[in-house]
Amino acid sequence: MGADISAPEDPEGRERLRVLPAQTEWLEQRCDEVNAELTPLKSFVLPGGTPAAAYLHVCRTVCRRAERLGHRLR
Repeated sequence: MGADISAPEDPEGRERLRVLPAQTEWLEQRCDEVNAELTPLKSFVLPGGTPAAAYLHVCRTVCRRAERLGHRLR
């Protein structure tokens, strides 16, 4: 998804890597299959561990927010 968002349409018409709706549907189906086999959660999963791990969680959430914003602006 990041590659798709970060590469705008090429003005010279060269093909860019794009995430297709069928690929998204396939991935969602696989996630549903795996999640169906998991024991239901009874509490939130909180990030923990070292300070470095906590910073990485913050970085991940900021990147995800930027991806969502970028997708809306397309």
